[in-house]
Amino acid sequence: MKAAYALIGVVFLASAGSAKASFVDNGATFNEAIAALRGTVGPHARVLRIEGDGNGIEIQAQDPHNLHHIDRWRYGIVNYLGMIPLRRLTGPEPVDPTLINPDLDANLFDLDTVQFSAASKLIEAAIARARLQDPASVTHMQIQRQTILLSEPSSGDVRWTLHVDSGRERADIIANAQGAIIGADLGGTERARTLNLFKEP
Repeated sequence: MKAAYALIGVVFLASAGSAKASFVDNGATFNEAIAALRGTVGPHARVLRIEGDGNGIEIQAQDPHNLHHIDRWRYGIVNYLGMIPLRRLTGPEPVDPTLINPDLDANLFDLDTVQFSAASKLIEAAIARARLQDPASVTHMQIQRQTILLSEPSSGDVRWTLHVDSGRERADIIANAQGAIIGADLGGTERARTLNLFKEP
């Protein structure tokens, strides 16, 4: 009996330790999730969106048996018995997506077009690009096709969006499918709020 309790304790401690690693602020943990999801949906799946936070990564992919359907899979932390955090794959769950561009196929992309191996460097680069005053981390990540509104709704290239947050400031960093930063929304940063265009044109 003591051995059983000891084993449960070891599992709990190991799981608790692994749960601390954020899925969007740690390249190794992110790639672990992507590998698990890719193994489920298939390496050549047509994907609508990949989205994640500190607790896990989810993928919304086209059902190969019914091309009009989108299913959601998630790899992340679940609480076993309500108290032991374990990493687990869940799904599929049906998704009813809200699309600005109503052409579903135009919103989809192949997993192979995204360079997931760039995640670690991109996470570091995003935090550096945001240049927040306090220590910051990536708290949310999204990969999907860019939405173009003019002259009519259409879908563009695949983009990563990384939300960087320090608790006091925040920024969104945009990268292409290969993980190279191509833009940023710094409106939530202190330097944007205090910007003097005469001193800093």
